[in-house]
Amino acid sequence: MAEPESAFELRQFLLGLAHNMMHQQARLDAEYVAWLHAYLSVVRAARAAGHEQLARELAPTPLVIERAELRADVQVSRSEKQEFSLNVRLLNIGFMRRHEHAGIVRHTLELTVQRVSFPPGPPRPELNPASPPK
Repeated sequence: MAEPESAFELRQFLLGLAHNMMHQQARLDAEYVAWLHAYLSVVRAARAAGHEQLARELAPTPLVIERAELRADVQVSRSEKQEFSLNVRLLNIGFMRRHEHAGIVRHTLELTVQRVSFPPGPPRPELNPASPPK
């Protein structure tokens, strides 16, 4: 029997998370480059004032996703109850049979991703305030 198209595929879900982390790291890298562009004028002004080393020490640092954790808990519960009774009013007697069943199923998915490797672009030493001056 073929699965419906809307069936949840765990493999696709996990791959989507990994790809999302790569895109997030690329976004963080792009923001870092923008910060360096903005900070370059500060380094130049500090160099002119003789405080270049201090400006280099205060330069923005890149943000790197080292570890991401995801936890999903799913709980499904089911209860079932059946009852049968027979009463005789003239004799004031009765019989009752009752059956009850309840069940709970829990599933936990924990995913830890350790540093998604993302190929960096070509090095741009002119944008890195920590690089030695020429």
